Amino acid sequence: MEVEKQGTLFTKEIDELLEKEKVSRQNNDHIKSAEILTQIVQIAFDLKEYEKLFQLIELLAKKRGQAKRALVDMVQLCMTFIPKIEDINTRLKLIETIKGVSDKKIFLEVEYARCCLMLVKLKETENSIDEAAKILQDVQVETYGSMDRREKIDFILYQMKIMIKKNDLIRLFIISKKINRKNLNDPKLDDLKIIYYSYLFHFYVNEDKYLDCAECYKEIYDTLVRNPEVFKDNQTIEFGFKVDQKTILENYVLFLAITTHSKEQLAHLHDLKTNYIQTLERHPKLLRLVNDLLSNELISTKPADFGFDTVEIFLKTVHHYEQHQKDFRRQLVQHNIRVLEKYYRKIYVARVSELLNVPKEEVEVEICEMINIGLIFAKIDRVSGIISFRKLQNENERLNEWIFDVNKLLDIVDKTCNLISRDNEMLKVCLLYTSDAADDLLCVDLGGRRIIKKKNT
Repeated sequence: MEVEKQGTLFTKEIDELLEKEKVSRQNNDHIKSAEILTQIVQIAFDLKEYEKLFQLIELLAKKRGQAKRALVDMVQLCMTFIPKIEDINTRLKLIETIKGVSDKKIFLEVEYARCCLMLVKLKETENSIDEAAKILQDVQVETYGSMDRREKIDFILYQMKIMIKKNDLIRLFIISKKINRKNLNDPKLDDLKIIYYSYLFHFYVNEDKYLDCAECYKEIYDTLVRNPEVFKDNQTIEFGFKVDQKTILENYVLFLAITTHSKEQLAHLHDLKTNYIQTLERHPKLLRLVNDLLSNELISTKPADFGFDTVEIFLKTVHHYEQHQKDFRRQLVQHNIRVLEKYYRKIYVARVSELLNVPKEEVEVEICEMINIGLIFAKIDRVSGIISFRKLQNENERLNEWIFDVNKLLDIVDKTCNLISRDNEMLKVCLLYTSDAADDLLCVDLGGRRIIKKKNT
């Protein structure tokens, strides 16, 4: 009986407020409309009339000529109801109602995005990753001007996270382009910057883009050095990504080591040798590897000699770890081949195999690969077993080289003749000066300087 009486009073009160709302809306009294709309939804929530609340939200939002301010105040108030509802289904229904009301309204774009994110988190707990990805796919928060930068970046990072769980790495990379990396240089966003590059790393490592992986680790390491308190030591974030300076530095150097030789790789290695030397001195193994890769001397081609068996990128828990081990050995071998190219014009394959301590077949394979990607120029004569590291020249190239050498020789001859002529002229002047001094009956030394003797009195 009391419940029926309470329901009748609720209906009567709501009807009265709806009449007042109609009058204020027709009079364009936006402030009064906002007060009435918030009062209506507050009464429905306090009495736990959730079904009536959902209907009222949709009804008030569809009223013709409804003020934007009134809608914004009502929706923002309803957003505060969400965490207070304990029943999951009721909470989900309220989120979907607010999302439907806010859809395609620019002045409610932030609330719409927040509702989408809440739905995605609920779907994620239910392990409905495909549904969560479908919800986030249509939300373009990068175009929302009213959303705070940190909240916007956090939303995009959640989109990236869902794509990793869905294993849609191409879309992950596309979504990563929504974030301007320059905005991540703000010290207040250091935690988001680390998470961003840790997510982006998953795409690069899956595509075997080792240089990009190294650059991700470099950005994370620089951030940790600048702000050590951003993450606690040895903390692991999403997908088992370890955030500690030692692990990050090791992965940075090792990904550079397994990267195919290029100008960019050399630039990073020189940067390590110049700007990170104090840090590398505390890690002798890493310092030795950097020095070896920058040297023009033969180095060991056995990965075990460098002692990196326990480094993260070579562990079984890492994606493509076996390929990383193979690429590390390959880069050591290719480094030695580049060194031999600088000192040899021709060399036997057997001698190269002996110097590098690798089989002949592997030597030929690595040389062919280096030729294909343009790292060296070489030809292998398999009959005689000789490798030629110099490009054969045709008649025109030889003639051009000969002309260049002749011109260079003639320039040297001209310079030498000019020097001889200048010395001859200087000698003539010196002899003339000495002759004038002799005519004056003065003593002259061998250098042509006058020596005046005192006359005897």
